[in-house]
Amino acid sequence: MAGYVVPQECGNHVETRWVSVTDEHGMGVRIRSDCPFEFSALPYTCHELENARHFYELPRVYATVLRLNQYQTGIGGDNSWGAWAHDEYILKAQGRKEFSLTIELLR
Repeated sequence: MAGYVVPQECGNHVETRWVSVTDEHGMGVRIRSDCPFEFSALPYTCHELENARHFYELPRVYATVLRLNQYQTGIGGDNSWGAWAHDEYILKAQGRKEFSLTIELLR
């Protein structure tokens, strides 16, 4: 987790073809796709992060939350008062979108 002042999502990886999440014994999952995808693996759900204003408000770590996306809108950041992402980085809702993954259990 990044040490942001307010807990928030972080660690999104892009242009991913496969990712494995395992425990210390090598048990877990491997996700693959023919098309690049994005993922993050955090110790908290989106809901837990959104409802915590300070790190001490987050629950005890109990799982790894794997978030898989085909893609997502980029961040803004051109100014300090809430500029939205540039148009070329905004996810458009029009048109058909397909996304497929292969999930393999690792034992």
